[in-house]
Amino acid sequence: MSSIAAMAARIIARRILTGATIAGGRVYDSAIDVMGLLTEDGQPTSVIVLSSDDETAKIEGRAVTGGERTATLSIEIASGQVQTVELTSGERVQQFTIPTTDAAAELLLTVIVRQTMRALFGGVGAAADLFRRFVTRVENVTMKRGVPSEGGAKFAARLIEIEFTPLSDPDFGADLPQVWVDFLGFIEAQDGAEVRALIEAAIRGAPVPEDVLAQLQLGLTAAEAAGAMVGGLALGGD
Repeated sequence: MSSIAAMAARIIARRILTGATIAGGRVYDSAIDVMGLLTEDGQPTSVIVLSSDDETAKIEGRAVTGGERTATLSIEIASGQVQTVELTSGERVQQFTIPTTDAAAELLLTVIVRQTMRALFGGVGAAADLFRRFVTRVENVTMKRGVPSEGGAKFAARLIEIEFTPLSDPDFGADLPQVWVDFLGFIEAQDGAEVRALIEAAIRGAPVPEDVLAQLQLGLTAAEAAGAMVGGLALGGD
């Protein structure tokens, strides 16, 4: 499961990488859009696919929006081609296939890896700055080759796994910090007001009364909050 902050980092990263490498605009979120590649049927094509599924957090009590977090941004880079394949049913479908690697493919992939890391961590501008605000610290970077699970020939693919400390998710029902307001403005500029409204509703949720907000931030039950006089409420006393 990915936090909202890790999702934000992935969305921003996709925007940064689009047009920044040899892969051009063929940068996808979670899965390759084969339909978008049909004009390149049979031609060598490079693609980048981003995902952010793995995340761990050391939580104190029940304060699930905070804690010490580590998330993973996975960047899959592949060189392949769209091919029309005929199924046993006679139906013809398009698939993106990745061949075994060779010297030319290795050179291409190495260049794209370099371009990718430079765009994310050596770039300038509003999007690069916003990305670094959500990726507060990089813990590890792992590079993996494209190899079948059972071994054998290497594919023309690379996997970059960036383990990072994400920005904390906003507290439930609280006003959004400025970085989140900036992210929503980024979303609106890229994808329009309707997409912004959808994501904003998920991030903000229903407003929470101020006298209950501290209770939720700490992940306390009403009885626990009353006993601790959280939020200035002397509910546990006379």
